Amino acid sequence: MAGNRINAQGERAVAIGGSVSDSTIITGDIILGVDRLPTDYATRIRNFLTLYLGRPGEPVPFGGREAALHALDAWLEKGPPYLLLTAPAGRGKSALLIRWLERLHGRDDLIPVFVPISIRFRTNLETVVFAALAARLAHAFGEEIPTGANTPPEVWRGMVSGYLSRTPPEG
Repeated sequence: MAGNRINAQGERAVAIGGSVSDSTIITGDIILGVDRLPTDYATRIRNFLTLYLGRPGEPVPFGGREAALHALDAWLEKGPPYLLLTAPAGRGKSALLIRWLERLHGRDDLIPVFVPISIRFRTNLETVVFAALAARLAHAFGEEIPTGANTPPEVWRGMVSGYLSRTPPEG
């Protein structure tokens, strides 16, 4: 590696310059599909991720939740198809899910579909949730989003329902 330069190649490649020790690196995988929407919801999702993961050289501390992470792993491997995670505000649900998603990242047998629902980042709005979720699901199915900027939430919701009723792709 000459001069700290890394040449990245391939669909999942990342080029890094400088030191990234003790850092979490977020690739574009979590927003693939969302970045193709006519409205920029991807930035809201990236900002949400940055809050919980930090930036290179400035990681957000996280610990003491290994049992909860293992419980999520166990659910994924043999649990029912749905899981509801609830707790009062400020108890770490978002941080837990982001760290779990980070653990799942890179598994070839999974295509994680995650859309944060957050008042702070305005991803809790019906239009944002269903548009972003439809876009992520479309990407997971290898399809394009066929709608425009003025698509009503009911249409996005219908698309999500349609994707969720189909047999998922490998992963």
